[in-house]
Amino acid sequence: MTIYLHPQPGTALADAYKAAFQNASEIFVLSAYLRDWRSFEISNCCENATLVVGKDFGITRKKALSQALTWKHKYEKICHFYVAEKINGFHPKLVMWKQGNEYFLIVGSSNLTIAAFESNYEANLRIEITEERYLAISNWIADILARSRPVTTEWINSYQEAPNIGLSHPQKHKHSTPVSTNLRLPRFPSLTKALAERKEQIYAFQDTRAEFEKNVRACAVGKVSPDMFYQWILESWNGTTWKFQGNGIFRHKQTATNWQMLCGALVSCLDSNKTDRDLVVQKVYDKLEESKIVEVRKAFLTEMLCHFFPNDYPLWNAPVQIWLKKAAVDIERPRGLTAGGKYIWLANQLRLALENDPDYPAQNLAELDHVLWAFCRYKQWIKK
Repeated sequence: MTIYLHPQPGTALADAYKAAFQNASEIFVLSAYLRDWRSFEISNCCENATLVVGKDFGITRKKALSQALTWKHKYEKICHFYVAEKINGFHPKLVMWKQGNEYFLIVGSSNLTIAAFESNYEANLRIEITEERYLAISNWIADILARSRPVTTEWINSYQEAPNIGLSHPQKHKHSTPVSTNLRLPRFPSLTKALAERKEQIYAFQDTRAEFEKNVRACAVGKVSPDMFYQWILESWNGTTWKFQGNGIFRHKQTATNWQMLCGALVSCLDSNKTDRDLVVQKVYDKLEESKIVEVRKAFLTEMLCHFFPNDYPLWNAPVQIWLKKAAVDIERPRGLTAGGKYIWLANQLRLALENDPDYPAQNLAELDHVLWAFCRYKQWIKK
């Protein structure tokens, strides 16, 4: 155990942060305010570095946010940078990391400010913790991520700094009692990392949503040829930051899918009202299934539905089905359903699971999809 009492000669606390980043295979940093940012170097073996900051009272500075965002982009997919947008009263000061088979925590009074490292009167404690405690804190951070959003340039531009620090009363989060259900949503060591990855993808889609929908509608009515649409989607979907799945869809030949028909099916879903949408989705999926000329219907259509309606429709992929089979052994699976009917049944099961556990970190089916994928990898039910 090490105690850092500031102000004191030297840079002990800053050095402790630096060493944590340099040696961690996973690290989490939570700070109530971000007024300054030092670009800590990250270990080559690091798989996840997640930073969450608060925005209460406008104390966090735009310049520091921009500097931290540049740092985040430097390390690409390893780093995740979030602001606790839906939390009033966000006040933790914590650094937690994994180093080999050891787990550490720095907790105390210091926010990420130069003053905290150099001139303020601060008290912080560095301790080694158990793997069990590390997992418990990681789950707590996952709950925070559920009420946070990725920091982007657009968000920084819209954020209002306060010239003077004001006071307000923290918002208390009301916890609901989960209803008993056969589907127990999983909590596991890499849940927080999976949630951070998927939330970034969800927000990234918002930047291209309008253009994507415009091109889908143009292809559906013949204003853009299927060949042109296919080439556009090769460049604008495959390998992008917002694509949920791998690149497997493009292992299929272009001629195996009637892209005009597929785009028309998606447009029908987009134009349906919420009350009738499940029925429309089921019908258009069955139509694609029966046509025998839309080979990528499952990969493309269900991902697009998940993007456009993240609260209502999941990806129809192997991890989700594997988890449901193993976790929901007591659920009666209806017989005689069409392919579209099976997809809607799957969606209803996942909706119910989230409804019955309102405090679960994944807040919609798009987030839950990636969490279940990560859980299946953790349990070694699917290959890594």
